[in-house]
Amino acid sequence: IAGYGANGAIIHYRAEIETCAVVGAGALLLVDSGAQYADGTTDVTRTMHFGEPSAHERECFTRVLKGHIALATAAFPEGTPGFVVDAFARRPLWEVGLDYRH
Repeated sequence: IAGYGANGAIIHYRAEIETCAVVGAGALLLVDSGAQYADGTTDVTRTMHFGEPSAHERECFTRVLKGHIALATAAFPEGTPGFVVDAFARRPLWEVGLDYRH
């Protein structure tokens, strides 16, 4: 999945002739890729900017990174369901009234 600009915010975006965009230097590009193998599944998501990100884009990117770090360094019991630890990742966004729908 590759979504440029506003399309990058659409969960599981699918390019359509009516909504697709040409990648340029004025917005973020989100690439979500992965694969299934005999021994497991991979999921890699990357966000890129080919120009100069706005202050808002930098702040959002930094807050998502802080959420990743908080979750990666959190200690919780084995078997803890994902919805319980989700708050570690979302807290930096919630602090400024932001969230995401996925």
